[in-house]
Amino acid sequence: MINLPNKEYWFSPERRPRTAERLQSFLVGFGNAMLLFLLLVFREALRANLLASPHLSNRIWVLLVLFGGWVIYWTVRFMRAFRLPD
Repeated sequence: MINLPNKEYWFSPERRPRTAERLQSFLVGFGNAMLLFLLLVFREALRANLLASPHLSNRIWVLLVLFGGWVIYWTVRFMRAFRLPD
């Protein structure tokens, strides 16, 4: 049920425990970044709705760009970590 590049290689019996550790590490990092992003977006939405004339500040765009950059960085690291060794 896991869609991983080169799945047969990484889930062979001798590599399975290390692969599971690496996957857990990557997913915890991504989950933490997502949680932080959602908390900051919620904070901005709450702040905007407490104003007399509700509107989001430009900080929301900074958050989106930073999170988008993080997703790209994470994806590249993930793909490199699970490519076949030379």
